[in-house]
Amino acid sequence: MGCASSSERKVDNLKSGARSPRDFSDCPAVYVYQSEKSPHLAFNFLIAGVQNFSCSCGMVPSVCLNERAFPIITAKLTLGQDELNETENLDSNLNNLNGLQNLTSKNETQIENNDSEFNHDKNNINENNVNDIELPVFSAAFYGQGRVICFPHIGIIEEICEKVSTTGNFFVNSLSWLAHQKSTMTPICLLGFPQDFIGVSTSALHNFGFFVESRTKAQNLENFKVILVASTFEVENDDNLKNLQDFVSNGGGLAVFFTPADAENPLSFPINPLLSIFGLSYTFCSISENDEIYDIQDDFELLKNQHFDYYLSLIKDLLKNPNKITQAELDQVVTKIRYHAIVCTTSDNEQQKKLKDLGKTCLDYLFSTDVLKNNLFCDSESSDFQTIVLVMLQDILPKYPPEEYKALAGYEIFPGRCEVTPEDFVNDFKMTLTVYDEAWMSTGLYLPAGCVGIIESDKVYDDIKFQVGAHHETLMQKTPPWKRWPSIILPFEMNEKVTKLGSPFGGPVYVSTSDDFEGSITATLTFKGFVKYPRWVYNDLSVWEETKDNKVPLGEIECENLILTIPSEKMKDFDFSKINIVVKGIANNISSFMSYPLEKPFRVVFDIDLPEETPVCGYPIVIKIDEIQNMFSNVDEPSIELFNLASLMAILTIREGCFDSTIESALASISSSIAFSNFFESFEPLSFPNLMLPPLFKELWEIYNNYDKSIIPKTLKKFQDPSYELLGVPEDTWIEFVREMCRIGETDFTKILERSRPIPLNVSMSCQGLTLAKSEMINSSRLPAESP
Repeated sequence: MGCASSSERKVDNLKSGARSPRDFSDCPAVYVYQSEKSPHLAFNFLIAGVQNFSCSCGMVPSVCLNERAFPIITAKLTLGQDELNETENLDSNLNNLNGLQNLTSKNETQIENNDSEFNHDKNNINENNVNDIELPVFSAAFYGQGRVICFPHIGIIEEICEKVSTTGNFFVNSLSWLAHQKSTMTPICLLGFPQDFIGVSTSALHNFGFFVESRTKAQNLENFKVILVASTFEVENDDNLKNLQDFVSNGGGLAVFFTPADAENPLSFPINPLLSIFGLSYTFCSISENDEIYDIQDDFELLKNQHFDYYLSLIKDLLKNPNKITQAELDQVVTKIRYHAIVCTTSDNEQQKKLKDLGKTCLDYLFSTDVLKNNLFCDSESSDFQTIVLVMLQDILPKYPPEEYKALAGYEIFPGRCEVTPEDFVNDFKMTLTVYDEAWMSTGLYLPAGCVGIIESDKVYDDIKFQVGAHHETLMQKTPPWKRWPSIILPFEMNEKVTKLGSPFGGPVYVSTSDDFEGSITATLTFKGFVKYPRWVYNDLSVWEETKDNKVPLGEIECENLILTIPSEKMKDFDFSKINIVVKGIANNISSFMSYPLEKPFRVVFDIDLPEETPVCGYPIVIKIDEIQNMFSNVDEPSIELFNLASLMAILTIREGCFDSTIESALASISSSIAFSNFFESFEPLSFPNLMLPPLFKELWEIYNNYDKSIIPKTLKKFQDPSYELLGVPEDTWIEFVREMCRIGETDFTKILERSRPIPLNVSMSCQGLTLAKSEMINSSRLPAESP
């Protein structure tokens, strides 16, 4: 998983006057931060005798976040097309970090990648290098009396013994600097190293004259001068963080080596909470594996600009004079900032201040260029620049302290304004909730924009998360103008017994679980500073009587099998009991046909704007607000909107990775048609006006109606069984589905099915001996055109 492939960067060789590391023994500013000159002196010490370096492993950059952190060696990444496609990982990682989820999405919408990688110099922006980005692959920091260095990969220890380059010189210089010049016979601790790296690392360090001991806990460290630690070393849940922080503060040297966590999630950095204290952090990209030798930059005055502080100053200057830059140039700078901002922590006051200042810079620019005009967002001549700045703002907002959120102009348009009084806010509102994996649990509470809500618990639940807002679809990949801010939900983790929530947009409050959690959690929570939103609950009608007049912009209709989030002003138009009856009937029919038990309700959110014009099929299902009225105003009669909702629900019941989207849609439409036929006597899908049906529907509908109606459900049951091992290729699974359907029905259906989709000859031959189905078009004179 890499953001880019690296390319060799040629610069001047070391200056002839560069000193040997041994010449710095009388210069304490090399080892302990005394002034802004210390990083420069340490840099000269570290690269003395070093002209180049090599690391064939996939290197992970480490960024510099405060004045005592500085880059040592950088690598420029030049993006080819494959790597440009992979830069979506930045947005994916940002969403994961920020807690934004689109659970079990079937047609997951990719967030637009605004990550034109770049190498930007304040006085010389090269428009020909808009796809280049340069990041530190070796970085260092002073902290207290000690020192820290980040290495881009643990494999570099083995390579320094095998390859002809001056990487070994840099490694020795680094250990000498970390040990405060006491390099020979220095006791070194390997901490949290993978078992298969302990032997080779010990051997390599012995060759350089060091004593080595391996540990799994950061305890009793006083006898060591230097600790080498893997980036996978856990520091958050015990004394490891404090002990290592004290070790460095008291004069020790810490070398951190990026170590891949696992194949599925290689870019995981448990060590980052510790590194952040030192002003360093591994960031979410990597350089593809290669055998190139990199020349290094020996001019610290140029190199030092690879720093968060520099780019914060740069973006402020650029946005004050936007007419002097191009869209590509701005895109470069924003991308660079994002790689830094993504790893800033909410617990570091200095980083918080920088993010707050950056947010103010973004908002000042956006409102000075009319980001909101005629109730539309980004509908001006500056929209291209505005969308780039909004990408950055979207990354920053989830890192704000809740108290810092002020109501952001435009929230009144959507989700809307709360017209409440102080008496409407709840205090000490206690509820016990059972929260399931891959689902949002409604609280019935709303947090108005710019307010701070508090949730208290008797204990910390590591796998419980909170969310303010229901409309989780980002609009960033959609060409503006937009009808709302592009991202209006905010996530919060439960790190303490008291959790504060805030939002510049406001929204309903939900409780959910961590992405990797399975099962359920029951927790008793106390809420303070929230208001109740209008809510109808199928098994407690008193809730509606209590909340129906609350002036809150969004409300919920909680049916037995479906939860709807809609503008509260529309709720009074509907007969909730009828909606519940109809939806329950449809859901039960889908469940029976699909062999899918309904363990938790589907969730639907109605949004004023979507990334595309089509609904989003996932958890939650997201549909345009325009469809609400036709969908639910008269549920005594079938409607296209309700049919489409049923089809989306049916798609979500199909095993992930089983079929391709065409087959999923066809099976879902069959399921919805059966449900509608059972519920609405007059419903006939092939003759229903303006109903667009997917390819394969007519053929499957013909089989269902003209043969045993249990054939398709029985076939589906086999493939829906979790114990059935999927073939991995949807087309192969479809072929097996056809074969099984013919076997169960004791009929060769291939002639019917191949009208819409080719059937391999071997499948047809395997059906020899079965009764040949007649290929006939039912109701052919009334067939509507197929949807594209």
